[in-house]
Amino acid sequence: MDLASKINALRMKRMHFDARIDREEYGHLFRLMSPVLTEYWTMPGNPPTLQHRADFSDFQYNDLLRSRREIVKGRFQNGGIAYVYFDELEIFAALYRKPIHAFSPKDQEILSLIEHEGPINVKGMKEVLNRYVKDITPILHRLQQAFIVFEDQRSTEWDRGWYLFEREFPELDLSKYSFEAALKIVLKRCLHLLVWVTPKMVENIYKLPSKKIQKICDEGVESKTLVPYEINNTLGYMSIEDWQILQNEGLQTVPTSIFCLNRNDYFVKAMEEELKTRFPKTTCDVMYYLLHQGIFKGAVYGYFKIGPNIIWDVIFDQDIETMTIMKKEVIKAIGKVAHLDESPILHYMGVKEHE
Repeated sequence: MDLASKINALRMKRMHFDARIDREEYGHLFRLMSPVLTEYWTMPGNPPTLQHRADFSDFQYNDLLRSRREIVKGRFQNGGIAYVYFDELEIFAALYRKPIHAFSPKDQEILSLIEHEGPINVKGMKEVLNRYVKDITPILHRLQQAFIVFEDQRSTEWDRGWYLFEREFPELDLSKYSFEAALKIVLKRCLHLLVWVTPKMVENIYKLPSKKIQKICDEGVESKTLVPYEINNTLGYMSIEDWQILQNEGLQTVPTSIFCLNRNDYFVKAMEEELKTRFPKTTCDVMYYLLHQGIFKGAVYGYFKIGPNIIWDVIFDQDIETMTIMKKEVIKAIGKVAHLDESPILHYMGVKEHE
């Protein structure tokens, strides 16, 4: 087995595609993958999940964790909704906090309302301030990204209270980590999960500046903690520990199952640039990606709808003959994440499924 194949096998093991995991292992994986995005195209208020990893319902489990504020909601990667463990907020504040240096009168009005009347939901703000929701929510989101206010998503309910962050979490020191120190932490986690990464892969996951990621990688090579290595003429990096493991380890196996992954899955985000090139938007959108033996080989095209989705086609650009033979397994994998009774697959490799 060549080194690239060993990397692929170790990736699948580290991201737990090889076997379902219990709650303790799940908690460790959740930390490594944080900030954890909610699934692409899900109901507002739904908790995050790590598809195909848990041997229990992590939807219900994470709903319970956030009701206890063990995991908390925030706006991290480019202002997107994601969840992190409460005790790691200081790390992600160092990476994502966008300070506000001058507050507008409207900012101050909302802050004063939350300070004196909070917790208060958006509906309550609308009534008190006599403003439209569309005028309130952008201000809340900006204040949220500055770690000034906190949105308490304790359940799937839409009625969410807003609090002053400092009042809810007085024990946290948001200046505890520098940006560089926090970046080193998440890069180490990324290297552990993916084994070999390019700065672009790290940027895709965390939405952080590529130049700063490259700088940390260069420093790692200089200090001999990272090893540069080319795969398919692309330069990437791995830890010295994994480099040594892969030199000495024998043949490894990769899962033979097919996994249908949503667009916000950690591994999908890492490979986002490549996947968008290989599976471009057509008249349909890409709904899911299909992973087989640790390699993305196909995509599910269609349309997400409020109501039954439309699954238009299943397309492969690798191992097409094998994927044709494994059609039943592919459809079964899609059926684990999509409601095929409501949204049947209309085409498979361009061929109409049902007359």
